[in-house]
Amino acid sequence: MTTSTEQRGTHQRSTTYYDTAQLRLLVAGVTLRRSTGDDEGWHLTLPTDTDIPKEIRLPLGASSDDPPDELRALLRAYSHDAELTPVAEATHTELARRLTKNRLPRPRHPESPATAGDVVVAALRAQIRQLRAQDPRVRQELPEAVTRMRVATRQLRSV
Repeated sequence: MTTSTEQRGTHQRSTTYYDTAQLRLLVAGVTLRRSTGDDEGWHLTLPTDTDIPKEIRLPLGASSDDPPDELRALLRAYSHDAELTPVAEATHTELARRLTKNRLPRPRHPESPATAGDVVVAALRAQIRQLRAQDPRVRQELPEAVTRMRVATRQLRSV
């Protein structure tokens, strides 16, 4: 494990990414990571209705190797209560972060639907994504989260 060090103006950070064995978080566009060093703590990045993801941060705490229960609860819609285990590790420096920030490839979206069935499947997937996106917000009791979840449910039923 790399701890915070400063050598010739370079800050180091070690990051461990967590996911299920089936990589359910990755597929859903969710990131759970544990960082040490200059960005220490737990970081949960959730997809949103906008292009700007929402990040929730918590301190490492006493049990720093296991994701906190508070974050696990927010991930239930994505993980289906599967065990969250380390799936990747990385060591970063401030210079590397500046070079790679906002340059990671974005997920590619499938081509336009070809059949009526493709249109229906795409509509179902969009509403399921909406339901999953609202689940952590409902658990946090954020304003309008329940309303948005109900709207997504009604739209899902109408497909």
